[in-house]
Amino acid sequence: QEQLRWSWVKVPGAPTEKHIESRGEQKAHGIEKIKPATYPGQVVSVDQLISPTPGLSTPGLVPTHRGRPTLTQYNGATVFVDHFSDFTYIHLMKKMDGDATVKAKQACERVAMAHGVQISQYHADNGLFDTKVFKSAVAMAKQTLSFCGVNAHHQNGRAENRIKDVTTCVRSALLHAAHRWPKAIHASLWPKALKNYVNLRNALPTRFIPEIKQGQKKKS
Repeated sequence: QEQLRWSWVKVPGAPTEKHIESRGEQKAHGIEKIKPATYPGQVVSVDQLISPTPGLSTPGLVPTHRGRPTLTQYNGATVFVDHFSDFTYIHLMKKMDGDATVKAKQACERVAMAHGVQISQYHADNGLFDTKVFKSAVAMAKQTLSFCGVNAHHQNGRAENRIKDVTTCVRSALLHAAHRWPKAIHASLWPKALKNYVNLRNALPTRFIPEIKQGQKKKS
């Protein structure tokens, strides 16, 4: 049997191999490629999840998350992921606009400061993070902001994957709880389950620590 050999076919006007490679190496929004973080807060990826359709079919309604009872509905959340520690913070939002996104940023920074961490750089998609009010807040805090390329959400993979991980696990937890206690579990508990899962995820160890054998002294 003859072996099939693949080769480039020259077609007038078609992109060349070198042109395709150069397109794949384009930098995001004119920003240099992000280097691996070496300390907490050096780079934080941020993205948003939105649940825009109101109604009981949408897992985004919880009138009593905190404070007095209200009919106000959560319709989205902003997700922050630290590149070094993998710490995750989720801020529930009632409005999806630039001002609300700035408040989410400030809430994340308060949590970070409580752990002695100061955020230096944010990495985000365009969207609400490319608004004048958000970029102004970043500049006032003497931080830097980098963006993904157009239609290149994979360049913000940490936040994208964290949203997938969180939503999948929270959905599984709610389904399991509803199976065990159907009268008490409702889709409106979605935001509470979201915060609870993130808290549990942050509390669990992310690296394997070898067990110290009995009688073996710990090295200082």
